[in-house]
Amino acid sequence: MSSKVPVHGGDDDVLSLCVLITREDYLQYAAQLRREQRRGHLPFITGGGAVLVFLGLAGLFFGSAISLAPSVAAGMLLVGAFLIGYDGLLAPLLDKGAASREFDEKPELGMAGTYRFTPDGVEIRNGRIEGTLPRAQVTSAAETQSLFSIAFGREVRILIPKRLLGEEECLRLRDWLSSGKKEA
Repeated sequence: MSSKVPVHGGDDDVLSLCVLITREDYLQYAAQLRREQRRGHLPFITGGGAVLVFLGLAGLFFGSAISLAPSVAAGMLLVGAFLIGYDGLLAPLLDKGAASREFDEKPELGMAGTYRFTPDGVEIRNGRIEGTLPRAQVTSAAETQSLFSIAFGREVRILIPKRLLGEEECLRLRDWLSSGKKEA
């Protein structure tokens, strides 16, 4: 649910949004965030899996020549295949489960909020917080395929699903974020 509130007085630098994050929005965001965090470790896990698969196959075909029992070779082959397939098969399921628990444990994620992006900061109004956060206090901002995430320290994170925004609003929000980085 989003409403674009028209801004009167010719102030084109203001973007007003009313946002409600759904469980599916949050699951997609959290899964993508965790996938990006894993990318740094993925080459080692996948590479280690490939080495184990290679050694396991070598053990199955040439076990007597390299003194490797068939049961050990089969175990290496299974563990290697698991490590290779971990990121594509098991990790997304674990990520969605963890994100679902997190969404259930944090009721503030399901609260509707009104955000007004001005040149100076963000005016926030929701069931938990009301006030203005200065643009200079943005500690991190990210854009995923499905939403924008803007953090102010560890306590306040604004999530804005892209499905609620038109192309113009997406561009204005990107401009707001990039101009804030230049000022910092």
